[in-house]
Amino acid sequence: RGYCQRKGIMHVVNNKGKVLVRFHSRALPLYNRKGQQWAILEHLRELKEGEAGDWDVWFKEPDGERLVKGRICALRKSKDAIERSRKQALKDARRRGHKIKEETLEHSEYITLFTTTNRHEFNAEEILSLYRGRWQIERIFKRLKGIIGIGHLPKYEQESCKAWVYGKMIVALLVERLYQEAEFFSHGGIRYEAPAGTGDSRKGRGNRSPCREFEFWFMVVQHVIVPRISISQALDDWHKIRNQLKENNRERKLQSEVLSRFI
Repeated sequence: RGYCQRKGIMHVVNNKGKVLVRFHSRALPLYNRKGQQWAILEHLRELKEGEAGDWDVWFKEPDGERLVKGRICALRKSKDAIERSRKQALKDARRRGHKIKEETLEHSEYITLFTTTNRHEFNAEEILSLYRGRWQIERIFKRLKGIIGIGHLPKYEQESCKAWVYGKMIVALLVERLYQEAEFFSHGGIRYEAPAGTGDSRKGRGNRSPCREFEFWFMVVQHVIVPRISISQALDDWHKIRNQLKENNRERKLQSEVLSRFI
């Protein structure tokens, strides 16, 4: 893993690019100017809550001993964020059946980045801000690939591939616009907001999920463009549908969940 990350960094550097990545202690061993091990945690511990740090560091090329210069930019998290990070790290370790090291837990208290940019271009606060923006972009691409399937193109010709990508991007923009309209405009004139601090008592229902909300609106758009069942299909399968829609003699209410399977 460390070899691969150093190789990737060198590929960017050799092609006159700049690197900004999340730092992993095992993947990128660090040194000082003289080639001695650089103890990163000793420097991170100097930071106070919300304080950003910036240090010059070096790493060795994957196929040689030459030292390459970079920077470590880090931010100590708030107490609440640290607690969440430690719980998540312990949870991930249990899921994988690993025993987490105390050093790994301590690293979770910081946002630590490695970059090859110099301070004349970006200071530590700007580097951290750039990374936050980069992460938001990655989350958007994750939604596009996982929900809309923008990474899957059932075509091989260049023009056909472009048409598919453009079509999926139009749908993505339409979904995003509907999502925004639903947030700020209510046709009924009533918007329900849960009282502050109450949340939902049911497990797993307390936090909003932008990914699931985006997926819901994508399904709405899909059903408008391509209905789940066409009129011709309804006519052909009416005898089956009719049987599914039968009511119990003692229950006069039509079961909406039965209808939802067809509409």
